[in-house]
Amino acid sequence: MLQQPLIGNKPGVSVVFNGSTKATLLRPIRYGKGIDANSFEALPNARIITAPPFMQRKVIPFERYTTWCYDWHSNSALVFYAETVGSDGAAPRQRLAIKVAFNVDDRYSGGSFLEIFRKEALFYHRHLHQLQGVAVPKHHGVWFGRTPWGGTVACAIMEWGGVPWSQKVMDPKMDRADRRLKVVEALKAIHDAGYEHTNLMADDAHHFLYDKVLEKAFFVDFTRVEKHPACHLHMKLKPYTSTPLPDIFGCTEIWGHQKNGPPYYIVQY
Repeated sequence: MLQQPLIGNKPGVSVVFNGSTKATLLRPIRYGKGIDANSFEALPNARIITAPPFMQRKVIPFERYTTWCYDWHSNSALVFYAETVGSDGAAPRQRLAIKVAFNVDDRYSGGSFLEIFRKEALFYHRHLHQLQGVAVPKHHGVWFGRTPWGGTVACAIMEWGGVPWSQKVMDPKMDRADRRLKVVEALKAIHDAGYEHTNLMADDAHHFLYDKVLEKAFFVDFTRVEKHPACHLHMKLKPYTSTPLPDIFGCTEIWGHQKNGPPYYIVQY
């Protein structure tokens, strides 16, 4: 397995947050016995440059997002789109999604997100290793540092999975039968690995993403995941002219989500 990049002979990554003139040095967190930074997908030896985060489809500027977990809070972490930039500029850029929490020294503020990040990373490592890059994004581990503007930061760095498959944010032209099929195939792969997401209702469309560059679907946020010993799907995953009855279709998660929410999946074309 490839090793994480080194800064000063220790695993480290350099991140330039949008709006900052200086880089933030991040070091890996501690996970527990037998697991370290190199247990996760290796990052390239390159600086990471972020775009500004969005919330409710609005850009959050530097002056605002740097006060998150201090002066204001939200139920979910901030997510930054980012790209790697090599020293020579010749290497292909790698696209990343970085979930960020500030003020992580405070266990009741950013510190609570740090623990969520840690548990999620361990779940990816222990249970979703074979699905990374296939049905879930690759996980590069959780990193900690001190920002140039003061305070602490925790970053869960993952492969960029695309945009949420939501009619509120996606391009209407993105909705095609072949792409819907890839969404359910990714969900079926998670079921075959022994897990059910359980958090895919219509108002949680941000939990499944689509990357138009790679033409891949990815699922994220496994905070409510449950064991799924066997998927009871009885029909082939393909477009149908009408919605099959649930008992005939078999898999309640795939059938129930497309039935209760917008027709994100495939069975009605």
